[in-house]
Amino acid sequence: MAVKFLDNLDLANNQLLNARLENLASDPGSANAGDIIYNTTSNVFKFYNGSSWVDPSAGTYTSWILSADSGTNAGITNGLEVGINGGTGLSTVMAAGGADAGVSISLDNTSVTAGSYNSANITVDAQGRITAAAAGAVGTMSSWNLVAPNGLSPQSITNNENVTFAQGTGIQTSIGMPSGNTTLTITNTKPFDSLTLASTSGSNSTISNSGTITLAAGSGITTTNNGSGQVTIAATGAGTMSNWILGADSGQTQTIDDGETATMTGGVGIVTVTGTNSVSFATKLEELPSLTPAGGSNDSLIYLQDGSDQGQASIDAFPINEFGAANGTLSMGNNKITNLATPAGTTDAATKAYVDTQLAGSGSLIFQGGYNAATNTPDLDSSPSASIKKGWSYVVTAAGTFFSETVEIGDFLIAQQDAPTTLANWVTVQNNIGIATSTTPGIASFPTAGGLTVTAAGAVSMAALGSAGTGGASATATTGVTIDTKGRVTGFTSTNIAIPTSQITNFTTSVNSNISAREFSGQNGSSGTSHTITHNLGTRDVVVQIYDSSTYETVFAKVVRTSTNVVTITTASSIATEAITVLVRTIG
Repeated sequence: MAVKFLDNLDLANNQLLNARLENLASDPGSANAGDIIYNTTSNVFKFYNGSSWVDPSAGTYTSWILSADSGTNAGITNGLEVGINGGTGLSTVMAAGGADAGVSISLDNTSVTAGSYNSANITVDAQGRITAAAAGAVGTMSSWNLVAPNGLSPQSITNNENVTFAQGTGIQTSIGMPSGNTTLTITNTKPFDSLTLASTSGSNSTISNSGTITLAAGSGITTTNNGSGQVTIAATGAGTMSNWILGADSGQTQTIDDGETATMTGGVGIVTVTGTNSVSFATKLEELPSLTPAGGSNDSLIYLQDGSDQGQASIDAFPINEFGAANGTLSMGNNKITNLATPAGTTDAATKAYVDTQLAGSGSLIFQGGYNAATNTPDLDSSPSASIKKGWSYVVTAAGTFFSETVEIGDFLIAQQDAPTTLANWVTVQNNIGIATSTTPGIASFPTAGGLTVTAAGAVSMAALGSAGTGGASATATTGVTIDTKGRVTGFTSTNIAIPTSQITNFTTSVNSNISAREFSGQNGSSGTSHTITHNLGTRDVVVQIYDSSTYETVFAKVVRTSTNVVTITTASSIATEAITVLVRTIG
């Protein structure tokens, strides 16, 4: 059975770790607003909004805008209801389906009966709908007008009158009855009378109706008729050029006569490729000889190709950052890297001056070498240099006086500030250790008198004074000890605790009375959410535990120690009278 909490649980901005929602195969029929579950059938997290279970993943919008052909737009926020109302000739119906229901918009029926109408008389409303229709009599036209493009007045043709389409020059008319409909056919029987054929030389020719135009072939020209109205004109024979001139950037021009071959030969780093009626030239850089740079001068050139672009450039024109990153060890050949900028990133290179500046005065220990205290070399206490920085350290190589303090070989001197001028500005780490005194740490001796034992290796231990033991203390016995003048336990005894038989009953009663005086048990005296429990134990230092009076399982609620004699139990929901039992016990 789950642990019950009768009041809200305040985590005080702490995390709820390794928790899981209540897993249910179906949504509960009843719930409280704010309840949350995990539906294991649909694998969906849901919450209860007071009337239904909601899948928050089904809609995450906060708002949207509703607009129409006219009127003011409306902002639709979460929870607002949008009504889709029918207008003139339109009706809307809400389809069944709960949260997934849809709205159907239908065109209203009119009084018109569906069907086909010939020569119909119709009535149309302002929305363009036919509101009334009735079939009319066939052939009710009384007259129509016949118009010609010659500017004459239109002729009115009344019922049962005949209209004749007369034939003219080159025009033929006929009437047929295809597919049950009367058809008037007008045919051009004479496309043209004649045309004139002219050329850049010779006399013009008149081509009459049904005449023939002949395309004659000339020198180097052929004509071909495919029999379908298409004539092909093609050139025949060779060109008339006898020679042409071939030149280059240097050397003599060459005359290429008819039938001769001109060969385009590539040089060093140049290749030629023939194509269809063409020759392509391309660079072949791998054929270029290896060159040794001229030692910093600008006359060393490199030749580059970028796609179809080629060119040359001085080696000195390319900064090293234009090349790719190194993929191996970069050797400087025992040379320096100079003119570095001040580093900004953690992986930037730094100059010696930058490192010295950063370390100077930082307090980092920077060993500067030995110090001869006999001669004050280097000068640290007479007229020390102002360049001495915090953290600079020296080892005494010759004994002497450092300011007013005697130093020995091996002592360590550390500057505590920049430009130190006094002994207080230095830390002296003594290497020589003397005999300890009551005020000076040093070498100590341990006499064997007094129960101490000292080994050859210098280990000090206390001599045994007797047999080790626990003293025999128990619930029915107490321990007595013997102590020497140095406060050491030299022995112990075990003495039984004796309580007269006549005192046992009184002792038990007294203990039980004292325990009962520190405990309280009671139930809530009324229904509701707030319950006052009066324990009269006289202190707020009490432990309070609550259990269900029916199931006897421990439950949790808000507990406030209202006074030294009262605690108040608060539950989030109302509980019945005597639904809970409250246990109170003092501490201390």
